[in-house]
Amino acid sequence: MKLYEVAMSPFAGRCRMVVYHKGLQDKVSFLPPFAPPGSPEWRALNPLGKLPALDTGSLVLGESEVIVDYIEDRFPERSIQPKSPEDRAIARLLARICDLYVFPALSPLFGQLKAGSRDQNVVDEAVAKVGQALDNLDHFLPGDSSPYAVANQMTSADCALVNTLFYVDRMLAVFGVTDVIARRAKLGRYWQEIQSEPSAKRVLAELAYGLDQFVKGGAFVSTSQVPADV
Repeated sequence: MKLYEVAMSPFAGRCRMVVYHKGLQDKVSFLPPFAPPGSPEWRALNPLGKLPALDTGSLVLGESEVIVDYIEDRFPERSIQPKSPEDRAIARLLARICDLYVFPALSPLFGQLKAGSRDQNVVDEAVAKVGQALDNLDHFLPGDSSPYAVANQMTSADCALVNTLFYVDRMLAVFGVTDVIARRAKLGRYWQEIQSEPSAKRVLAELAYGLDQFVKGGAFVSTSQVPADV
């Protein structure tokens, strides 16, 4: 299978984290997009026009949550789904909060990175909304599954949370807002502990490398281009 992706994408990172956890590196290749996302050439493969996209050999899937579910269904060993209905629901809820509340709250900040043209009102509103979304994560996070989010095991919630919290941490620091995750008791403890988990640690290093390369030169790099010692 081919996963078209870039290293700095939190949504591609979510998919890679599942691949690493399940040990599927010999079954899933990471490739850069062969055309700019959104271009007609790219939409011929993935009409959604986005990354990541998974080519399974028989179909092409977009949307990271769907790709994660597909990998879980196709390779159920080392499952990322908790056993109980309650824990499964919480894992899904945490991932949905990341997608529907945290990232939309962060999005306006990407247009405010240049200090000279920054609108402080936009920044303040976005930071407040991010804080509200983090409060929701902290509320629903069980807080007793160290180092994982739910059920004392790696789940789809961790794949979403790790990639989301990386960007919360990095983006808000640009605007002088620090320790925003640590201020939430359960979320802060989780973030501190999950970063040492092997698949999370690997994805976080790739995200950081990809983001740093983009900031330096404006270029997207695929995970296949990340040095082995990162």
